Amino acid sequence: MSQVDEFTNISCALEKGVEILKDNSANIRPPRTIIELFNETCEKHPNKPALNYEDPNSKTRVIVDYENYQKKSRHVARSFLKLGLEQKKSVAVLAFNCPEWFFSEIGCISAGGILTGIYTTNSAQACHHILLESNTNICVVDNHAQFMKVYSVKDRLPNLKAIIQLHGPFDALIESNENFYKWDDIMEMENAVFEDQLIEREKQLKPNECCMLIFTSGTTGKPKGVMLSHDNIVWNTYAVMESFNAIDRPLEERFVSYLPLNHIAGQCMDVFLSMASAGQVFFADRNALKGTLIKTMLIAKPTRFLGVPRVFEKIQESIITAESRHWKISRKILEHLKSIIRNYHLTEIKGQNPTPTLSYHFASRILRRVKEAVGLDQASHIMVGAAPVSVELKTFFFGYNIEILELFGMSESTGCATFTQKLECLETCGKPMPGVEIKIDGPDRDGRGEICIRSRNIFMGYLNDYEGTTSCLKPDGWFYSGDLGYVTMSGELGICGRIKDIIITSGGENIPPAHIENLIKSELPALSNVFVIGDKRKYLTCLVTIKVCFFVKVSKDNTFHYSFRQQAKFNDETGQPEDDLQPDAVDWMTELGLKHTKMSEILEAGPCPIVMKAIHDGLGRANMTAISNAQKVQKAALLSHDFSIATGELGATLKVKRNMVEQIYKQTIDKLYEGNI
Repeated sequence: MSQVDEFTNISCALEKGVEILKDNSANIRPPRTIIELFNETCEKHPNKPALNYEDPNSKTRVIVDYENYQKKSRHVARSFLKLGLEQKKSVAVLAFNCPEWFFSEIGCISAGGILTGIYTTNSAQACHHILLESNTNICVVDNHAQFMKVYSVKDRLPNLKAIIQLHGPFDALIESNENFYKWDDIMEMENAVFEDQLIEREKQLKPNECCMLIFTSGTTGKPKGVMLSHDNIVWNTYAVMESFNAIDRPLEERFVSYLPLNHIAGQCMDVFLSMASAGQVFFADRNALKGTLIKTMLIAKPTRFLGVPRVFEKIQESIITAESRHWKISRKILEHLKSIIRNYHLTEIKGQNPTPTLSYHFASRILRRVKEAVGLDQASHIMVGAAPVSVELKTFFFGYNIEILELFGMSESTGCATFTQKLECLETCGKPMPGVEIKIDGPDRDGRGEICIRSRNIFMGYLNDYEGTTSCLKPDGWFYSGDLGYVTMSGELGICGRIKDIIITSGGENIPPAHIENLIKSELPALSNVFVIGDKRKYLTCLVTIKVCFFVKVSKDNTFHYSFRQQAKFNDETGQPEDDLQPDAVDWMTELGLKHTKMSEILEAGPCPIVMKAIHDGLGRANMTAISNAQKVQKAALLSHDFSIATGELGATLKVKRNMVEQIYKQTIDKLYEGNI
């Protein structure tokens, strides 16, 4: 079946594969399977460290080399065959990042299965949808809570043959049912007789066949299964490495695994880039996105690091908190040093090729300690993706000689389509990777239109979804992304937002909210979130949140030495942010003549009229740069807490779920439109 033909039956793509699209890259790479790539790396580098994790009992770090990585994965594959894994049926993993995730993934694909990941935050019903759609034979779960989700829906899953729980405590159900297993049962299982069957399954693997399902987050409906082939993944991996200029270079690559592995970003960085480069993966603990990530960063010293914008915002907040504890004169010296480095980078972006001065070298040496304190001092690429990134955030990190390189991609493009090799513009997210074509469909007078992509990493189609596939994947091979963007004269891609997120006012004006939200945040840096509303309304309004402490970094041994210590500042039971304001928010209160240090103190005043006036003044300043009157925000409402996963506004990868925000705060939004402007 051809990828560029009309799909008569989408399930055929799952069973028979698709025709591999013509390769337009300069270095054409022959199609290969993931297992061919994996086995090659393991045989070339058997003694190199592959996986590095903390033993939950001894609290010491354990290293698995590539030889044992391969052995354990093959053992798991044979165990899956013994449990009845059928070809083209799924092994689903519902767990936080851990070595067992990797063993299950490689074992599943080796045995001819299709790997399916599930967010640990999904409800039982959402899990049922994915397990049913993917024809799951075997489900690997993290702990008892995840086990009970699957157990509660197992009777409605006709293809499910086994549930395997990784970590205790274990319910008595596992002991009493022959279809329930502990992970140790799998690793101790006698399965040598299945070696010949495993070898035969591996021989039957084809590069153009599906090996992985990435289910979208489902924020606007039921999740859709993105079908990815071996060739999609392997080709994309080498295209990214070529963008890194890292192919065939004997580097000791190190990665930190913390982004959800059921998300394409985690898969690309942690599993496949590490595999292709014979790198070492360090596993963060399950509270990484709540504040403990830097602890692992300091151990790993990653050479490549990928984060979503929210992660970098949290690192920014931790640095600001630490700086606020210096003496006032020290802070002034610090600001001067940062301005030297920042101006050097901004001048370089303008193409003026500045010469590093003695002041620059001195400032770089002093502030390198900040880079070391957050574990980024050995990272040759620090990347951000998955959501719009503000210019202010990039500029902030310039002051510490940290260049954040933006990329663009999605599950349907196997992760990455454009990559920033060198910062040429702060508003864009790089140029197409080698072999990737980008065009803008239906551009308006400003050149903005739908971003379209064509390359070998474009997915096979949506599982069991003919209409969804044919609406975005066209006969000529172009994928219509649903993202609104433009291409600069130098070939850089700029992102304006999702077409579905575009606000269309009652006056018919099309407005990208992300641009306006970033404008307001630049005028009011103490705000953590700005959420613009106005679809089918007469004018724009917004919801705002003030920065509060998810976690606090403290320390200083002397004026310019930073050694951050983690102190969690979130509710252990709810995961919600605490009441304390971030230092820059406290400074803002001081500027306003207020003594508030907690969010509750601002709200007690109903909310505080001085704070609300300052917010509306900031809106006024942002409105002065608006493209048209329709893009001016007229009113704002202050929310009682920051956005978080626990309170429903953020997804598992910390992206704002726009439809959920509108549902949660419907009454607040309606009040913004009471009366007339």
